[in-house]
Amino acid sequence: MTTFGFGQRSGQVVQIAYTVQRIRPAIDWWIKDGRAGPFFLLESFTGGDQRYRGQPTTADVSIAMGFAGHMMIELIQPRDNKPSVYKEIIDQRGYGFHHVGIAFEDVEKERFAYEGRGYHVAFSAPVPSGGTVYYMGEGVPKDFVQTAHWYQMAAILVSVAVTLLVYRKTRA
Repeated sequence: MTTFGFGQRSGQVVQIAYTVQRIRPAIDWWIKDGRAGPFFLLESFTGGDQRYRGQPTTADVSIAMGFAGHMMIELIQPRDNKPSVYKEIIDQRGYGFHHVGIAFEDVEKERFAYEGRGYHVAFSAPVPSGGTVYYMGEGVPKDFVQTAHWYQMAAILVSVAVTLLVYRKTRA
Protein backbone atom coordinates (compact mmCIF):
# COMPACT_ATOMS: atom_id res chain seq x y z
CA MET A 1 0.00 0.00 0.00
CA THR A 2 1.47 3.35 -1.08
CA THR A 3 2.01 6.08 1.51
CA PHE A 4 1.63 9.55 0.01
CA GLY A 5 3.98 12.44 0.78
CA PHE A 6 1.56 13.89 3.33
CA GLY A 7 1.34 10.68 5.37
CA GLN A 8 -1.91 8.99 4.33
CA ARG A 9 -2.05 5.69 2.47
CA SER A 10 -3.81 4.60 -0.67
CA GLY A 11 -7.33 3.49 0.22
CA GLN A 12 -7.62 5.76 3.29
CA VAL A 13 -9.67 8.89 3.86
CA VAL A 14 -7.34 11.82 3.15
CA GLN A 15 -9.67 14.80 2.73
CA ILE A 16 -12.68 16.54 4.24
CA ALA A 17 -14.27 19.23 2.04
CA TYR A 18 -16.71 22.01 2.82
CA THR A 19 -18.60 24.54 0.72
CA VAL A 20 -18.39 28.05 2.16
CA GLN A 21 -20.00 31.42 1.42
CA ARG A 22 -16.77 33.37 1.93
CA ILE A 23 -13.47 31.54 1.57
CA ARG A 24 -11.09 33.94 3.35
CA PRO A 25 -13.00 33.99 6.68
CA ALA A 26 -13.28 30.19 6.42
CA ILE A 27 -9.50 29.92 5.96
CA ASP A 28 -8.99 32.25 8.93
CA TRP A 29 -11.23 30.06 11.11
CA TRP A 30 -9.38 26.88 10.15
CA ILE A 31 -6.01 28.49 10.87
CA LYS A 32 -6.96 30.18 14.17
CA ASP A 33 -9.52 27.83 15.72
CA GLY A 34 -9.00 24.61 13.77
CA ARG A 35 -5.21 24.94 14.01
CA ALA A 36 -4.78 23.74 10.46
CA GLY A 37 -2.74 25.10 7.60
CA PRO A 38 -1.08 26.83 6.00
CA PHE A 39 -3.72 27.05 3.29
CA PHE A 40 -3.04 27.49 -0.39
CA LEU A 41 -5.69 29.41 -2.29
CA LEU A 42 -6.65 29.09 -5.93
CA GLU A 43 -8.85 32.18 -6.42
CA SER A 44 -10.50 30.92 -9.58
CA PHE A 45 -10.80 27.40 -10.94
CA THR A 46 -12.94 26.77 -13.99
CA GLY A 47 -11.15 23.79 -15.48
CA GLY A 48 -10.58 23.46 -19.20
CA ASP A 49 -13.38 21.08 -20.09
CA GLN A 50 -15.89 20.82 -17.23
CA ARG A 51 -18.93 18.61 -17.69
CA TYR A 52 -21.84 18.64 -15.27
CA ARG A 53 -24.42 15.89 -15.69
CA GLY A 54 -23.12 15.33 -19.23
CA GLN A 55 -23.32 18.96 -20.37
CA PRO A 56 -20.49 21.49 -20.75
CA THR A 57 -20.31 24.05 -17.93
CA THR A 58 -17.97 26.87 -17.00
CA ALA A 59 -18.79 27.07 -13.28
CA ASP A 60 -16.09 28.95 -11.34
CA VAL A 61 -15.01 28.17 -7.77
CA SER A 62 -12.34 29.34 -5.36
CA ILE A 63 -10.54 26.42 -3.72
CA ALA A 64 -8.36 26.49 -0.61
CA MET A 65 -6.43 23.47 0.65
CA GLY A 66 -4.45 22.92 3.80
CA PHE A 67 -3.64 20.16 6.24
CA ALA A 68 -4.63 19.36 9.80
CA GLY A 69 -2.05 16.69 10.54
CA HIS A 70 -2.37 14.11 7.76
CA MET A 71 -5.92 15.20 6.89
CA MET A 72 -6.41 17.60 3.98
CA ILE A 73 -9.06 20.26 4.49
CA GLU A 74 -10.59 21.62 1.27
CA LEU A 75 -12.75 24.76 1.23
CA ILE A 76 -14.84 25.50 -1.86
CA GLN A 77 -16.60 28.80 -2.62
CA PRO A 78 -18.75 28.95 -5.77
CA ARG A 79 -18.07 32.23 -7.62
CA ASP A 80 -21.15 32.17 -9.85
CA ASN A 81 -24.56 30.53 -10.18
CA LYS A 82 -23.68 28.16 -13.00
CA PRO A 83 -24.56 24.47 -12.55
CA SER A 84 -22.07 22.46 -10.49
CA VAL A 85 -21.90 19.65 -7.96
CA TYR A 86 -21.27 22.34 -5.33
CA LYS A 87 -24.26 24.53 -6.22
CA GLU A 88 -26.45 21.43 -6.42
CA ILE A 89 -25.74 20.53 -2.80
CA ILE A 90 -25.83 24.15 -1.54
CA ASP A 91 -29.27 24.54 -3.13
CA GLN A 92 -30.44 21.33 -1.38
CA ARG A 93 -29.15 21.93 2.15
CA GLY A 94 -26.96 25.02 2.34
CA TYR A 95 -23.24 25.48 2.94
CA GLY A 96 -21.17 23.06 4.98
CA PHE A 97 -19.85 19.54 4.67
CA HIS A 98 -19.59 18.42 1.04
CA HIS A 99 -17.41 15.32 0.76
CA VAL A 100 -14.62 13.18 2.14
CA GLY A 101 -11.75 11.99 0.00
CA ILE A 102 -10.25 8.52 -0.24
CA ALA A 103 -6.90 8.25 -2.02
CA PHE A 104 -6.17 5.73 -4.75
CA GLU A 105 -3.32 5.39 -7.20
CA ASP A 106 -5.36 4.49 -10.29
CA VAL A 107 -8.28 6.91 -10.82
CA GLU A 108 -9.60 5.25 -13.97
CA LYS A 109 -9.63 1.80 -12.37
CA GLU A 110 -11.59 3.15 -9.40
CA ARG A 111 -13.98 5.14 -11.62
CA PHE A 112 -14.76 2.01 -13.62
CA ALA A 113 -15.22 0.02 -10.41
CA TYR A 114 -17.77 2.58 -9.17
CA GLU A 115 -19.55 2.53 -12.52
CA GLY A 116 -19.74 -1.26 -12.17
CA ARG A 117 -21.56 -0.71 -8.86
CA GLY A 118 -24.16 1.54 -10.49
CA TYR A 119 -22.59 4.99 -10.14
CA HIS A 120 -22.38 7.45 -13.02
CA VAL A 121 -20.19 10.48 -13.75
CA ALA A 122 -22.05 13.53 -12.41
CA PHE A 123 -19.17 15.97 -12.99
CA SER A 124 -15.72 15.86 -14.55
CA ALA A 125 -12.97 18.38 -15.20
CA PRO A 126 -9.26 18.29 -15.93
CA VAL A 127 -7.10 19.51 -13.04
CA PRO A 128 -4.08 21.84 -13.43
CA SER A 129 -1.58 19.26 -12.19
CA GLY A 130 -2.69 16.53 -14.60
CA GLY A 131 -5.46 13.98 -14.79
CA THR A 132 -9.17 14.46 -14.31
CA VAL A 133 -11.47 14.94 -11.34
CA TYR A 134 -14.69 12.91 -11.45
CA TYR A 135 -17.73 13.15 -9.22
CA MET A 136 -19.66 9.89 -9.34
CA GLY A 137 -23.34 9.82 -8.37
CA GLU A 138 -25.77 7.04 -7.55
CA GLY A 139 -28.65 8.83 -9.21
CA VAL A 140 -29.52 10.96 -6.18
CA PRO A 141 -27.86 14.40 -6.04
CA LYS A 142 -26.86 14.09 -2.37
CA ASP A 143 -24.58 11.11 -3.00
CA PHE A 144 -21.37 11.72 -4.94
CA VAL A 145 -18.04 9.97 -5.28
CA GLN A 146 -15.24 12.23 -6.50
CA THR A 147 -12.13 10.84 -8.14
CA ALA A 148 -9.21 13.18 -8.70
CA HIS A 149 -5.71 12.82 -10.10
CA TRP A 150 -2.99 15.21 -8.94
CA TYR A 151 0.82 15.33 -9.01
CA GLN A 152 2.80 16.14 -5.86
CA MET A 153 -0.25 16.98 -3.79
CA ALA A 154 1.60 18.39 -0.80
CA ALA A 155 3.51 20.82 -3.01
CA ILE A 156 0.71 21.90 -5.35
CA LEU A 157 -2.33 22.03 -3.05
CA VAL A 158 -4.17 23.57 -5.55
CA SER A 159 -23.75 15.94 -0.94
CA VAL A 160 -22.86 13.78 1.34
CA ALA A 161 -20.07 12.74 -0.92
CA VAL A 162 -17.42 10.10 -0.77
CA THR A 163 -14.37 11.23 -2.67
CA LEU A 164 -11.80 9.06 -4.31
CA LEU A 165 -8.65 11.12 -4.68
CA VAL A 166 -6.00 9.65 -6.86
CA TYR A 167 -2.42 10.72 -6.55
CA ARG A 168 0.27 9.83 -9.06
CA LYS A 169 3.66 9.12 -7.60
CA THR A 170 6.32 11.59 -8.72
CA ARG A 171 8.61 9.90 -11.20
CA ALA A 172 12.32 10.32 -10.61
